[in-house]
Amino acid sequence: MNQKSLKFFVILLCLCLATPPFSSVSAGKLDEDEELLIENPIFEGEEIKHDEGLYDGKEVVLDEYIDPVVLYAEDFEGEKELEAKVTELLNDELVSGVQVISKTEERTVGSQATRLPGQWYKQGRARIKYLKLSDAYGPTINSAAGDPGITMDLPYSKSHAATYSGDYGLTSSIISMAVGFNVTGSYSVSSAGSYKVPSTVDKKKVKTATINSKLIYQRCSYTVVSPEYPSGKEGTAKKPIGIYYQKKITYK
Repeated sequence: MNQKSLKFFVILLCLCLATPPFSSVSAGKLDEDEELLIENPIFEGEEIKHDEGLYDGKEVVLDEYIDPVVLYAEDFEGEKELEAKVTELLNDELVSGVQVISKTEERTVGSQATRLPGQWYKQGRARIKYLKLSDAYGPTINSAAGDPGITMDLPYSKSHAATYSGDYGLTSSIISMAVGFNVTGSYSVSSAGSYKVPSTVDKKKVKTATINSKLIYQRCSYTVVSPEYPSGKEGTAKKPIGIYYQKKITYK
C-alpha cells in the first residue's frame, strides 16, 4: 500500500469511528419519547372522554374576535362613568368591539372551594375535579342597526342563569364546589352606552352600522370519575359575567 492510499484509509477509519450508527441515535430518541409519555399521562393514567352533547354550536371562543377592548365595572366609580367610557370606545373608529365585565362577585362556594386544577372532591364512590377556565360568547341577546346620523342607545340589565352539562350522577352542590360558583344560580349582567352611526369611516362612506350584544360566559370544565365512568367524563359549567358589544359597519 503506497503512502497516499494509507493516508486515505486512516482518514476514512477516523470518520467511521467518530460517527455513531444511525440506528442507535434513532433508538435513543425513541426511548426518550416513550419515557416522556409514561411520565406525563393525561391524568392518573386514565383517558378523559369528551361528551359531544356539551357543545351546542352557539358559543364562540373569544380569540375569534379581533382585539376587543375590555372594561371591568369595578374599575369605575359608578355606572355613569362606565357608560361614558363604553360610549367613547364604541365611537372610536379603531375599536371593533367592547367587552364589559360585571362587578366581581363571590366566585367560591363554601370554605373549601379553591378551584385548583387537580384537586379532587368526592361524593359517594364518584369524584370530580376542576380542569380549566376559559371565556366564551353566547348567542346574540340584542341587536341594533341604524343609518348615518342615528344614535343608538344600548342599555341592558338582566339576570341570566348559570348552566352546567354532565352531572354523571353527582349533585349540583358538589359540582358548584369544584368549579367555584353556584351552577344553579342566576347572575346579573348590566351595561349601557350609545353609538352614533358615522357618515364615513376611514374615508369610506357608511351605509349602515350594527351593534350586536352577546353574553360573555366564564366557562369551567371538570372531570368526573366513577365506577360507571372509570375512564372519566368531562362536563362544562358556565356563568354569565358580562356583555360584548360587537360593531359591524356596512359601506356603500
